[in-house]
Amino acid sequence: MKQIKTVFIEDDDDTYIYGNRDYTVEIIDGVYIEPFIHVELNKIIKFYRKENFFAIYENKILTEIIHTMTCWSDDIIAYKLHSDGIAYEYSEMYHGRPKEINKECNINLNAFIDKFNLRKVD
Repeated sequence: MKQIKTVFIEDDDDTYIYGNRDYTVEIIDGVYIEPFIHVELNKIIKFYRKENFFAIYENKILTEIIHTMTCWSDDIIAYKLHSDGIAYEYSEMYHGRPKEINKECNINLNAFIDKFNLRKVD
């Protein structure tokens, strides 16, 4: 049986960046099918709990991928993207302290984007 359910994702080591929000999720035969999806104005947030990342869309365009790390609640690597899947900037936090902030880069994330079918917003 397939259903769509709204769940509250609490703020924890995996979700602190976009936790404390309601997300919708598809459930098939009692199994939650990722991603969890949160919508606000012109922003859509897809959360992949098992893979520890968020995909952020603004105006239905993938603009950011944020990897969270579960060893400490403020550990992240965030990539800002051009529409072609190339990251132009990244930030890294370690133990709540900036390691790299808004550092220019030229990282091709297309393989990752394709692996998780992130080009589609719906």
